[in-house]
Amino acid sequence: MSRESIVAIIIGFGIGLLVALSVLFGPSLLKSLDFKLPFLKDSQDTQIRLDMDKDVDNKNDKVTQELVINNPIDGGVFVQKNSDVLVKGKTEPGANVVGLSMVNQVQSTANKEGVFELELELLEGKNIIQVVSYSDQTKTAELTIYYAKD
Repeated sequence: MSRESIVAIIIGFGIGLLVALSVLFGPSLLKSLDFKLPFLKDSQDTQIRLDMDKDVDNKNDKVTQELVINNPIDGGVFVQKNSDVLVKGKTEPGANVVGLSMVNQVQSTANKEGVFELELELLEGKNIIQVVSYSDQTKTAELTIYYAKD
C-alpha cells in the first residue's frame, strides 16, 4: 500500500469515530448542559390574521369573512411528547376547511359560527402549516411552527 492510501484510511477512520461518538454521546452531553428550546404556551387571546382580503360583496354590501387562525401561534415552539397539534380558527360558517402539514392532511367543516378545529401531525424541527377554506371564495393561511420531542 502507498503512503497516501494509509493516510486516507487513518483520516477516514478518525472522522468515522468522531461521528459515531457524537451520535452516541451527543444527546446526553446536551442534556448535561441543560440546553432547552424556548417554549410558548397556547394563548386564547392571540389571533393570527392571514390572507385578510376584505372584498366587498355588492349584492349584500357586506365584508366577506376572513380566515383567522387562533391556535397555534405563528413561530411557536412546541416541546411535547406527542407530535400532534390542534389548529383552531374561524372562517365562513359551513366552509370546508383543509389543513396541510408536512406529514398529513385533514379536512373539516366550519360550524354555524365558522369555528373549526384540525388535528395535524408534526415533524421534529420546522413545520409549515397551511390552512385552506373553501366556500364562495377560497382563503389561504400559512404559519410556521417548531416541534421538539420532550
